[in-house]
Amino acid sequence: MKLLDKLYGVILEKKLYFLISFLLAVLSIMYVQNKAHFLGPETIISNKVIYGIFFILFCVGIGIFLFFNTKWGKIKHNIFTVILIWLPSEIIFLWGISIKGEFNNLIHLGVGVYIILIGAFILGKYYFKNIRSSEKKINIKEWIKQQGWVYLFLVTIITSIFFSFGFHNIEKQALVDEPLWLYKRIPKFWKNIAEKDWLNTRVSDKPGTTVAYLSGVGLLWENPKEYKSIKWQGFIYSNPKNLENLNRAMRVPLFIFIVFSLPLFYFLTERLLGKTVALFSYLFIGLSPILLGMSRMINPDALLWLFLPLSFLAHLNFLKNRKLLYIFLTGLFLGLSLLTKYVSNILVAFFLGMIFLEYIFNKNNTEKIQAYIKKSLIDFGSIVFIALSFFYILYPAVWLKPKRLLIATIYSEAFEKNWPIFVGIIIFLIADYIIFKSRGFEWAFNKLEEIKYELGYLITFSFLLGIGWALFNTYSGMHFIPFEEILASPKSAYSKNGFLGIFSANFYPLIFGISPLVLTSVIFYGMFILKKNNLISEKLRVAIYLITFTLFYYFASTVSHVGATVRYQIIIYPLIFILSAMGIENFLLWMNKYLKYSKKEIILATLIIIVSLVSLFKLNSLYFSYAISLLPEKYVLNLKDMGDGSYEAAEYLNKIPEAYKLNIWSDKSGVCEFFIGNCSVSMDFKKLMLNKTKFDYYVVSVGRRAKNTRDILNKVNNNAEYLVRFDKLYDYEKPEYQINLGNRKSNYIKIIRAEDIDISYIK
Repeated sequence: MKLLDKLYGVILEKKLYFLISFLLAVLSIMYVQNKAHFLGPETIISNKVIYGIFFILFCVGIGIFLFFNTKWGKIKHNIFTVILIWLPSEIIFLWGISIKGEFNNLIHLGVGVYIILIGAFILGKYYFKNIRSSEKKINIKEWIKQQGWVYLFLVTIITSIFFSFGFHNIEKQALVDEPLWLYKRIPKFWKNIAEKDWLNTRVSDKPGTTVAYLSGVGLLWENPKEYKSIKWQGFIYSNPKNLENLNRAMRVPLFIFIVFSLPLFYFLTERLLGKTVALFSYLFIGLSPILLGMSRMINPDALLWLFLPLSFLAHLNFLKNRKLLYIFLTGLFLGLSLLTKYVSNILVAFFLGMIFLEYIFNKNNTEKIQAYIKKSLIDFGSIVFIALSFFYILYPAVWLKPKRLLIATIYSEAFEKNWPIFVGIIIFLIADYIIFKSRGFEWAFNKLEEIKYELGYLITFSFLLGIGWALFNTYSGMHFIPFEEILASPKSAYSKNGFLGIFSANFYPLIFGISPLVLTSVIFYGMFILKKNNLISEKLRVAIYLITFTLFYYFASTVSHVGATVRYQIIIYPLIFILSAMGIENFLLWMNKYLKYSKKEIILATLIIIVSLVSLFKLNSLYFSYAISLLPEKYVLNLKDMGDGSYEAAEYLNKIPEAYKLNIWSDKSGVCEFFIGNCSVSMDFKKLMLNKTKFDYYVVSVGRRAKNTRDILNKVNNNAEYLVRFDKLYDYEKPEYQINLGNRKSNYIKIIRAEDIDISYIK
């Protein structure tokens, strides 16, 4: 009898589910008819009634589900049941959207979420059945015990230093591009959210959505409209409200998020390469002035340097251990990277390339080629699916216009010229798999696998050659390639300097933006790889992958005709720090031959922390202006600065008696945001001359020197009728006050009294 009762219950449950599914399908047809009128102009019943019945059926469905499912062990069965119930309605809505397109926002979102649910169910079923992790299961308590209290204490110290220096005077900065986010993009994003205007939540072409989410928290305390500068008759007047309050409210949430996410670098690196490499890489990342300075800005790159390297590390962990957590983290951080900046698509392309790299450098002779290709393509597709799922859910502008997913991927700037190649490779792999059982792939890459040592040496040698050439060119006075000129105009220098000029210039911000210890460690570890006869070890493979990605990024940047300035290659720094940490570990292992003291890595880490603290103190909050001491004094590393020093310049001017009466001209608009007097950034020479505008002070910076000098000299050569020789200010050697960014005289902000220099124009 119990068996019959159970059978009856199953049949009854399925009948009820079928009835609900049928009624939902009927309602869906009625709703589509009301919108698309495919059966004629008549409306069967109003949409409000349909919404009400939908809600009732939803509640009844939950009730039936809870009645028949008192035990929660059959998760897969329950999810599958929900998918089947909604399947007819989903098909109807998809059809309706294709012919009409203007449905309720929740319908659009529901259709997308349903597709994500199906995909998640299929992937979950596949991975739970097929995945076999080689990583030993360990709980948090055991993991903490493995690290040891000294290592975790140092991680805590490094995180605390990052927070303390980053939070100090975080409001006292006037940064480039920030006004766009503060006064326009972030308020617009949340205004559209509040108004349920999902389509217009695309506030930037970056898209920078993660920035809008995190910095938007500050809108709970401050209203940016109340802080906007006042513009009148060519002058900019600072708002009487204290702008520092707005800066603090909007910058702190984003910075706090970065601080709490930072330890993920230690965790993922430790799982991949061990705790010694994890400690030193975390030390270099957490105490890097450039990464710290970037993290204090409201800018997509402030988050990109976090998300993209974490996705890369998670993927390397997955390749090593095939643990479900790692493929999820890979997709999650890739999705967040895409939400931050579309240039992250370069990682999608590299993940595809990793299929080939893994086969060449980590070939498993026991695995058949067809099985490897199938597994690798499923893994790649899963990562992209997870990434786009998070992208879809967190980006409301896509809900009503799913085609924007293409803008995030193959139609993005990163793929704009090369997407046919990318798609072609995938099609070739699939076709070769189906038709030839991957024999074409096997033949080609078996040949490469035979020369994997030579290939690894070539990749490493190319990287070291790039570093060596950049050092040689810099120390020889840049007679061969003008690195500074290229990086001062990174988007227009290609026509003059060509591929090799741009590509080699990309190494300049890298090698002079890290500490001497990091640079030395990277070079010596690269030389160690060249000497090593065996590239089979896990750590050497990871090193090859890190170097390959760096070269690939520089290549892609060059092909796009863009020089990789400090900010444009901010994602490379964490990866180089990991490579350097591998070199440090290698050095410590070598030291074991001569010094058996077991705590030498702790002593070295402590010394590095002390030296880094001194360096951070000297920078006086101008962290993004850092340059290695090895850079010759006459050169500037970060010519495309983000406004460092503007606040300090305004602060100096504000201390002048009756500063509110002063008229100043500045080549940095950030100065005007904090200056209490009248400030102009105008290059409208005709207006300045006709109005006979007189200034009391000029403020000029090396970051604007190249562009302004070039533009003014072009006008001189063309015998312009109206002109002010602002270009003379940059060569003036006796300013009233000078701010040396990064403690380098060449990286200056000059404050010059107008009466001390004649910049009038004489034809």
